[in-house]
Amino acid sequence: MFPAVFGLKATILYNLVGIGISILGGMLIQKLGMEKFIQPEFLKFKSKKQVEAESNYKKVPLKSLMKHWTSEAMDIT
Repeated sequence: MFPAVFGLKATILYNLVGIGISILGGMLIQKLGMEKFIQPEFLKFKSKKQVEAESNYKKVPLKSLMKHWTSEAMDIT
């Protein structure tokens, strides 16, 4: 419905701005060490360190990462 009301360009811009704000917010939380104030149910996903530890600190192939990200995204929805 958003594209029908505001147009495709506005919809794409709106989504990109939202994603950008989310990424910057996450980076700020991480940089300030604010993870301890986040509710535990939001931290159920694996961190980069956990994924690296599972692969014995070897470079994880992109295909494997994409599979992991897709499964996490489907768990959210």
